[in-house]
Amino acid sequence: MKDSKTLLILGPGESSRRFKVDDLDKVTTISFSGNIDWLAENSVYSDYWTFFDPHSTLFIFDKISNGTFKKEWADGLKSRTKLLYNKFIGTDEFYQNGYTTSKGPEWNREVFGKQLLPELSNNIFAGSEIVDQQVNIDNYGSYYQDSTKSPLVVHSTFDPQGRKLNTDKFVSVILPNIIAHFKEVEQIYSVGFGDFDAPRVNTGKSLGYASYLISYNILKYQIRSILQERNIKIDFINKDSHYKELTWKK
Repeated sequence: MKDSKTLLILGPGESSRRFKVDDLDKVTTISFSGNIDWLAENSVYSDYWTFFDPHSTLFIFDKISNGTFKKEWADGLKSRTKLLYNKFIGTDEFYQNGYTTSKGPEWNREVFGKQLLPELSNNIFAGSEIVDQQVNIDNYGSYYQDSTKSPLVVHSTFDPQGRKLNTDKFVSVILPNIIAHFKEVEQIYSVGFGDFDAPRVNTGKSLGYASYLISYNILKYQIRSILQERNIKIDFINKDSHYKELTWKK
């Protein structure tokens, strides 16, 4: 699947509820974070499940243990879905590059990195594939030095309230990871991303949207340029996605 030419990425936005589950078998699929709730509700699987905040994985353990995720479906993850994550997650390097978790650096290293991440990879999912990365500030500069590593982005700017800017995961993490890991990809389809006029399906909340829009606007022309350079087309099944500016034609 790593050499797939066509990918579908599934996000936690409202539009994912309008997606046809039968289409999942037609293409290599990558589900991001809370979208796994939708997969469980519909008793279907993605080929990969990915995340970025280590703390966000805890709900999987909770929902398996309390039966929210049916045992038959959860057991299927062990043979149907691989874990996809960045190499520095669960290590001190994650914090050293400007990322955090609500549990703190010691929890990230000792609990998540040494206990929970191996449990996810070996006992909940069907193994894992790991994406190496190089972190940039406000741009994707490292891509042009070493395209084998994901050019992750953090921001040096602040939101209108003077707080550190929340990083838009779609353009700062998800697309960089896909570009680096799936070397043969030619077409990306997306649903459940960019639904900024509606709350997320898994939480019912819209927290962070304002900052994500600022983050996206900083990077949109840069990531579109990389997509064009790699000749990777991107299309949004939810046509009102805020990210539709990333589409391009030859």
